[in-house]
Amino acid sequence: MESSRWSPRKGRRSRTSVNSARLLVVTLHGLVQPSWLSRFMTVLAQAGDALYLRDLSSFTVGDRFTATMAVEVTPTRQRKRQVVENDLKETPSEEAEPPTTSSASLADDRAGVPSSIEPLIEHEYGIEGYLLREILLTAYELGGIETEFEVLDAPESGPRTAFDDPPDSTDSYTFTFIGTPRIPAAFFATASRLLAENEINLNAIQSLNEPDSRSTCFQVVTALRSPLAYRVRSELFHLGKQHLVDIAFERTGALRTKRMVVFDLSWTLVQADGFELLCQAAGVASTAMAKVRRRHALGSDQYLRACATLLCGRSMEGLGPKLHAQIEYTEGAVSVCRVLKKLGFRIAILSSGPLLLAELVKADLGIDFVAANQLEVDGNGLFTGAIQEPIVNGERKAELLTMLAMREQLSTEQIIAVGDGPVSAKMLDSAGLSIAFEQPGARDGADIDGKIQSKSLTSILFLLGIHERDLRAFS
Repeated sequence: MESSRWSPRKGRRSRTSVNSARLLVVTLHGLVQPSWLSRFMTVLAQAGDALYLRDLSSFTVGDRFTATMAVEVTPTRQRKRQVVENDLKETPSEEAEPPTTSSASLADDRAGVPSSIEPLIEHEYGIEGYLLREILLTAYELGGIETEFEVLDAPESGPRTAFDDPPDSTDSYTFTFIGTPRIPAAFFATASRLLAENEINLNAIQSLNEPDSRSTCFQVVTALRSPLAYRVRSELFHLGKQHLVDIAFERTGALRTKRMVVFDLSWTLVQADGFELLCQAAGVASTAMAKVRRRHALGSDQYLRACATLLCGRSMEGLGPKLHAQIEYTEGAVSVCRVLKKLGFRIAILSSGPLLLAELVKADLGIDFVAANQLEVDGNGLFTGAIQEPIVNGERKAELLTMLAMREQLSTEQIIAVGDGPVSAKMLDSAGLSIAFEQPGARDGADIDGKIQSKSLTSILFLLGIHERDLRAFS
């Protein structure tokens, strides 16, 4: 068993004003044990209302953990504690001899505690001395746990954590990095150098993946000024593209307000263009579709009308099952929608593709709302070659997102949009959080909040800050 280690550098107590609140910062390092938290929290609880816990953080690597506790002791609480302690003691008479057992008992209690910290735990330090003594003894009893202490003047502001906004003129932003299967060390080296060159402080780093995961995910909380944030984001996106690392960037805490996810359909939820799938199912020659692709930009009004013309005179009868058999979902699409639904998100599809395909996907994935292009059909069940107005194009998708937010009594800031290509650009701009899924013709805009370089949509869940253990529980 390893005894508690006293850190001389951090052990010295700064001389604070008697009337000022003090902050006792305790850092613990050691072997992971089920009872370590309850034991140390019990020590704090024994102090009653003489203190309160301002902050607590912990992380584990392998079988080792590191935890930091920030405990505030105020003069009022300290005096009250000392009054209670004095009331509980027997008051000796002036002629009585002072107790002789206390020093011996204290010596016994301090077995294994270095003598170099004796001055710090003398009673003149009040409740702080009590805490230091009890924490050291608890660490010694547990074994394999080292301790470090620092006593500071407590800041006047209220409790805050690394995930709160910084108190100065900077803002707190969270970067999420995902690699499949791993994030190259070269990416971290360049990214950390970029942050350092811009004097960006790192407030917190945590892993969101399990050890046996097929992906690696780190969430980094930073403090930086907003004008600088977007330039750094752009450079990190470029770096992520070089190293095939998925990246998301958002103001810290903003993801907690998100309530709806809106997906594009073509090349996002399904691995093809929606109208191509419909034309194939209807028996349209592939050469005819190839000619349309050469003549018109994918997703443009001209492209959509040309695809509808190819279907003119073809029957709707039996087309649904044939089209359903053609659908190939993007990796992770089914599980992502399932998890989002269990987390309480509403899910929508806004697509420039055919409504028939969107309705089939809606039934498969449990989508709440779909909007897509409705093809006109005559009384005999044959396509007329026209699209019902208004055509769902890029501008219409942005309008529908705003209308959907109003219908669901949400602000657009509470909506996450996922899409690719120029036809999704305005929809992505309208959402509170925009994620570009890197597929053929994917958008490379400056206002994107996240980019998925991999071929799996499961990265979206990591980008939302969801830990993999929670994903497995939901799945």
